[in-house]
Amino acid sequence: MLCGETAEPLDLRVWSRPIDVKGERFTVFSVMDIRDEKRRKALERIFFHDVLNTAGGMKGLADLLAESGLSDVEMRELAAMLSESGEQLVEEISAQRILSSAEQGDLVVSAEPLQSQEMILRVIRQMHALSCMQDKELVVDERAEDVHFVADPVLIRRVLINLVKNAVEAVGEGETVILSSFSDAKDVFFTVHNTVFILPEIQRQIFTRSFSTKGSDRGLGTYSIKLITEKYLHGKVSFVSNETEGTRFTVRYPKQIQPSGIDNERIG
Repeated sequence: MLCGETAEPLDLRVWSRPIDVKGERFTVFSVMDIRDEKRRKALERIFFHDVLNTAGGMKGLADLLAESGLSDVEMRELAAMLSESGEQLVEEISAQRILSSAEQGDLVVSAEPLQSQEMILRVIRQMHALSCMQDKELVVDERAEDVHFVADPVLIRRVLINLVKNAVEAVGEGETVILSSFSDAKDVFFTVHNTVFILPEIQRQIFTRSFSTKGSDRGLGTYSIKLITEKYLHGKVSFVSNETEGTRFTVRYPKQIQPSGIDNERIG
């Protein structure tokens, strides 16, 4: 590897077979780069998994609305839940398009004024509509700062949602995930903390594409966090995990980023 180059994980298909050449035994070893194939299949699995789950929930809510005998209050509650599910469906579609564009190298970055506390609270509101939030709590650290910065709100929100979703899915019922933000002279920092210790063998693979402890339909969450943060938002993602304090992920972004162009088709 040349100085300054960044290491990337490889997805390879490998064959080997023995052959005889004039009485001598050799082994033919062949390697094919299947990154595009693996990426496409992973994106399709995750897309269909998440979208079908959300669409199924929307259908259930719509079926309840169609029933007679519901009070006005019940109708309004179901309508609000249906609206939240629709917003989640749009978010899932947006997430897949963002990741696909990021991997292809043509993701467009916008820039607008943001407040870190407002961003955190919006992420918490969106997370409350997810099934993984049942009997779990999201709170903002009382020491969190409200930092003004300029960045892409869709991409920042996508990174934070992935971080929070991973943290929530890792904890048990009744447990809490803590979000925070703070700054230094140049950068804004977001942190997501839970009490779960990540085993060392898992820590070494945490940002690897398609690696997951949650099954074959997962595995692009932390990878996409690193890809979007470091390649497009000029930031840095890191984490610390130990048995005493649990796990804290931190993403750092410059307080002012430069947009890469105008995206007139962006969802979300």
